[in-house]
Amino acid sequence: MIFGVIASSALVIGALVGGWFTIPKRVLAAMLAFAAGALITALTFELFEKSYHPGGLIVDRATPDFRPADPHH
Repeated sequence: MIFGVIASSALVIGALVGGWFTIPKRVLAAMLAFAAGALITALTFELFEKSYHPGGLIVDRATPDFRPADPHH
């Protein structure tokens, strides 16, 4: 429970600071871009691990992307 309170406190603190201070748009855009990149990276790592362990990576010769191996073949 303590970890949930600590993790949620960032939202409350951010809302309070945002209500009291005016942040320049360029700074706000940079902060939001960094946060979006961090979230996308975290999601990618989580999904990649779940797809890699069942079958590993195979490279399809028709397309240059990586995809998880189909365990039914």
